[in-house]
Amino acid sequence: MRSETEKARESRLRRAVNRHGCRLTKSRSRDPNNIDFGLYSVIDNEYNCIVNEANVNSIYAWTLDDVEGWVGEQATEPVAA
Repeated sequence: MRSETEKARESRLRRAVNRHGCRLTKSRSRDPNNIDFGLYSVIDNEYNCIVNEANVNSIYAWTLDDVEGWVGEQATEPVAA
């Protein structure tokens, strides 16, 4: 079971990703032996394509740390006018 702080972190990152016009999706895999178990993917809402690099067998390749890093990078990039 996930801790309350992990749930809060995921919710915070979902909102942050949403502010950048994307959505955060989590792998539905329930088998800890699967390659994408517990991983996330960032999907661009406008083009409906993945933002993160995909694994060989799955689009889910990022941990919450990776998502947080991406959000931080997006916040420092200048906005196109």
